[in-house]
Amino acid sequence: MNIRTTTYILLISIILAIQNGISQCPAGDLIIQNQAQVNYYVNQCPSVDTIHGALIIGDLNSDITDISGLTTLKVVTGGLTVQHNNSLQSLNGLDSITTIGGWMTISKNKQLESLAHLEGVTTINGSISINKNDELNNTLGLKNVISYNGDLTITENPKLINIKGFSNIQHATGDVRIHDNLVLTSFDGLNNLKSIQGDLTIQANESLKNIDGLDSLESIGNHCAISYNSSLSDLDAFAKLVTIGADLYIGSNSSLSDCAGICDLINKNGIGGSIAIGDNLSNCLNNSTLIPFCYALPTLSVVQPNLNISPNPAHQYLQINSDFTQEIKQIRILSLSGQLIMSPKNKNNRLDITDMSAGMYILALFTKDQVYYQNFVVN
Repeated sequence: MNIRTTTYILLISIILAIQNGISQCPAGDLIIQNQAQVNYYVNQCPSVDTIHGALIIGDLNSDITDISGLTTLKVVTGGLTVQHNNSLQSLNGLDSITTIGGWMTISKNKQLESLAHLEGVTTINGSISINKNDELNNTLGLKNVISYNGDLTITENPKLINIKGFSNIQHATGDVRIHDNLVLTSFDGLNNLKSIQGDLTIQANESLKNIDGLDSLESIGNHCAISYNSSLSDLDAFAKLVTIGADLYIGSNSSLSDCAGICDLINKNGIGGSIAIGDNLSNCLNNSTLIPFCYALPTLSVVQPNLNISPNPAHQYLQINSDFTQEIKQIRILSLSGQLIMSPKNKNNRLDITDMSAGMYILALFTKDQVYYQNFVVN
């Protein structure tokens, strides 16, 4: 056998060996549903660093306990899903991953306590969903993520005490939904978040005392809804919020008595849709109390005086009867959503409302030091 023949045979052997090795490793998605499949993959593909597709770990009633053998993986070009793992306590094995080309979903892992071992991830090119993990208590493993593309959903994690893993996120490119996290007390961890392009939903977080952590938020592109957070007491962290693109709803927060944090937003007409305030406390009770309170806030004095409007309901005119000691400087008629309907130039006690549509309105009377208000109905 000459040298040329020997070289040819050796080359063919190498090619076949490479092909046989590759044939044991998936060319696209890697779906691992049980511990036996984890072990098989680790043995067959010990040096693979890129998954050219999605990486899915777990399935209904998965018995996976150890994924440490996946430590060679650096890039997942598709999404990453870790779900339905009843016994998986750690993400040890995902330490080397830096880029996730699609979504990231961590869901329904009964014993997973943290997201440690994801600290290498800096970029997620899809949505982030963290939900229904019974023992998960923090998100610090995502502290190096600087960008993602899609929605951020953090829901139904009964032991989650903080969301500090999102401290590098400045812009949320979709909706932000945070609800039904029973022991979450604040949003500390979102301190650098400046804008949300979609909706912001904060709902049924029973221990949430305030929204501190959203102090840097300047804009919400679409709807904002804050409801059924039974311990929420104030909205002070919204002081820098300039715009809400669509509707604002704040309702059924049984401890919420201080809504001054959104007054500047209301006073400067920063809400693109309707305002619906209801079933909270004190000045946050409903639109009829909050809107006048916000208009009065710069004077630091809101007074319910001896003020009588007649007739009420009215049709053509309003007669204002009061015992004011100061001159009326301005009169405003507002809708219950805070929209300015009319600001009559005359400051006398009889207002022409002939052109107003039927409905309930707020009459606000401004003096030098105080704001007086009263609801009335046009029929």
